Amino acid sequence: MPELHSTVDNSSSSTTNRDATVKRSRSSQDTNVDVLNEGREPKKMRTPANELNETSVYSANSLGGLPVEILAFEVRNSSRSRPIHLLCLPALSDLHRFRAERFMAPIVHFNTFSTYSEELRRGADSVESLQGAYWDARLSTRFNGHPVYEFGICTAEGSLAQTIEHRSPFLRQEFELIRDDPWAIINRCAGTDDMPHGVDTIPSQSSLAVQGPLSYYLLETGKKWKRECSLSVNPASWMTDKIKELNNIETHAAIYKTWDENEREDNLFLRRQSRLVAHLKSLGWEPELSLMSEDGYEDLFDIPQIYDACCNELTDTVLISMGPDLNVLMSESRVLRLQADRRVFLENRLPILSKVAKECAAQYSLYTPTPSAADLFKVQLVRDLIDDTSLEPFTSAHLDPLRVNYAQISHEWRTQMEGKLISLIKSACGTTYNFDESSVLRLATTIFSCKTCRSDHLRYPNVLAHYHGIPYEPYISAEKALDELERRSLSHHTRSTIWNDENGIYFNKDRMRAMADILEQFGFDPAVTTSEEMDAADPIFECVSCNSLIKGRCVLRWNILDEHRIAHDRQLLPGLGSVCNYELLTGEDEIVARRCIDSDNGRIKEECGATLNEHVWKEHGIAEPGDSDILISPTAMTNNQSRMWPPRKINYLVSRK
Repeated sequence: MPELHSTVDNSSSSTTNRDATVKRSRSSQDTNVDVLNEGREPKKMRTPANELNETSVYSANSLGGLPVEILAFEVRNSSRSRPIHLLCLPALSDLHRFRAERFMAPIVHFNTFSTYSEELRRGADSVESLQGAYWDARLSTRFNGHPVYEFGICTAEGSLAQTIEHRSPFLRQEFELIRDDPWAIINRCAGTDDMPHGVDTIPSQSSLAVQGPLSYYLLETGKKWKRECSLSVNPASWMTDKIKELNNIETHAAIYKTWDENEREDNLFLRRQSRLVAHLKSLGWEPELSLMSEDGYEDLFDIPQIYDACCNELTDTVLISMGPDLNVLMSESRVLRLQADRRVFLENRLPILSKVAKECAAQYSLYTPTPSAADLFKVQLVRDLIDDTSLEPFTSAHLDPLRVNYAQISHEWRTQMEGKLISLIKSACGTTYNFDESSVLRLATTIFSCKTCRSDHLRYPNVLAHYHGIPYEPYISAEKALDELERRSLSHHTRSTIWNDENGIYFNKDRMRAMADILEQFGFDPAVTTSEEMDAADPIFECVSCNSLIKGRCVLRWNILDEHRIAHDRQLLPGLGSVCNYELLTGEDEIVARRCIDSDNGRIKEECGATLNEHVWKEHGIAEPGDSDILISPTAMTNNQSRMWPPRKINYLVSRK
């Protein structure tokens, strides 16, 4: 049976690899999780070896040693667990100066003295404590009912060897202290000074070895192999099979050694996590930790500062120094948790609010300003209904109070918004513009603009329907308040925002002046002429300066005249001159120009792609819809200028003069 040896030479040797990144100084009284849990078994405990069936163990061992390594991890002692596992190293590298090629049996080094030697180095004075440490270590090497060889060889150097010899008399009853060539002792143990013939060709690769200053040699395996080889029909074939078996063991042992190192590293990390969690609880964060979801808990330990702390030596001093930072991190984590809870809460209720808001707004004319779902959410009555956690499951019926009070809510909102628009006019013009607050919003010269989309011809009441969506962020940083989460959730789930919440809409006094000049030019009084009156008259104009032999005549509706003139004045479009020359069209030219402009605003139903005439017939039974049946949405982008063919004839004689 392949033999085993311990690789726990220096406890935590594998677990300290992660610690190499940062070295922290600590006082001797610091409690260190790395020391307290040194040499513990991995977190996932397996069935102890003594509970396994011996027959299955023997069968597994005869298959090349693969299950042996797995089993070896399970060997432990009840008082002091010392996990051991198999490692097959080539060529007795640490004894190369001896005649390895003459040695018939593989040498198996067991570091069973790691616990014992630790007690010696720590200066234990009690023989009983040393003896207990030794026997704890020795018991951990018993495997499958086979004790270690009753007479072994303990090698040590320098002061440690003297300590063993002088302070541990009981050890001499079990081991012989070597002062000469170890090979002589090995030969004496085997009862011969010469290696037997016929097996001396077993290559050194079949040797099992481990590094370490304290070790003993077990010859039981060598005797067994010698016996098996002598009884085999073909010794050469037996040796080939044995080498193959040991090579398999070596290969698999390396795999399990890596696994063991990773397990120890991971479990050390988990122990540090547990200690850090205990420290967080001592700081008063236990309620918050209990409310964390599994994802939130993982996110907490993914924070670089906390992750790095768990990757390095974690002592009381380190934890105390981290206290202020941990409080900040936990505060941010709490905000993120509250945001996540609020996000889920809103995504279940806001779509219902949006549906009810559209239902209520449908009772009014399309051009009557009504509050959006986002504006309704600001109303205390509505907010109380949405935030009432007792209303589960939340349904449309829970918003019946909104339906009942919608008329009053809508009127109050409209009055408030009109006041904001008047404030925008006052802030833009100051005392230079005197106007009647009761009628100024309806004047043809009252024009608002939007900084976000650069729309420059927003008029009342359409300006109150103008809004921009906000990019939805499923995870908002802790620096942003819950108000920001609500704002983005409203935009995402209701397709609306609180009106002008980003202050992008402003009164455009330059366009007001340009429109006033144009109205005066064609006989309209800018002080009293309203947008409704201009829409009813629907005059069509032509910019003679933009006439093109290639594109045709440039025709426009009244509400875009100011924008076109400013484009001329600032030469914003290629080919535009600085002079804008308007003419009011009449007769056949007016009729044809109006048709050209209307044709550029084709009416297609947005949801299904059908023309609106087709939709009105199929869905509403109206065969010939009129202008009152199909209306342009206040939020629609319309094109109020077009080109009309043929172009004006150019009098070159006049143009040359």
